[in-house]
Amino acid sequence: MAHVDHTSQAVIDNLPINGCHVIQLQIDFAVTLVFDNDSIMRIEQDFTIRSGSDSWLLRPEGDPAQLAPVLPLARGTVSAAAIRTDGSLVLIFANGESVEVPPATDFEAWHYSASDGAAVVSGPGGNITSWNTDN
Repeated sequence: MAHVDHTSQAVIDNLPINGCHVIQLQIDFAVTLVFDNDSIMRIEQDFTIRSGSDSWLLRPEGDPAQLAPVLPLARGTVSAAAIRTDGSLVLIFANGESVEVPPATDFEAWHYSASDGAAVVSGPGGNITSWNTDN
């Protein structure tokens, strides 16, 4: 079973992407994961991917070639997801890889949206705002 480190208490630890597969990756000036439940997670802030003992700090607005470490997430399955009280996001995949997105000071770090209108945003300073969610 996947474990999300709750050293900072989770605000939402049951995003409806647990068990979902990444069916598409989109790269522009952000990295967007599209899930098989018709939801997306768009990452606009620098973030870290960890795989085993390796880790990469990735900058979505930088050279797209440096974003290659996100490619193994394609077709991956999310086994745990949490939003921490500081506005950071943690995604853990069934293959052991993880994505950690810290909050941003001046802009949105990431946002989640679903086809039913549910949305969660980590705004400036890590302020979490949600619409049409149960949390």
